[in-house]
Amino acid sequence: MLAEKTGWTYHYIMYRVAWINVRMMLADAPQYISGRRDERTEEATDDDLRDLANSL
Repeated sequence: MLAEKTGWTYHYIMYRVAWINVRMMLADAPQYISGRRDERTEEATDDDLRDLANSL
């Protein structure tokens, strides 16, 4: 998703972008939440980010 949205290559994301910046970009990404307003969304975990990086 990150490579698609930014146009960056997998290599650039893995070796040139700090993971804290990747986490902030994912946290700031717009999202649509349907359903009740009092439901809370889950934050991305390190495992989620690792899975994302491995799927690129």
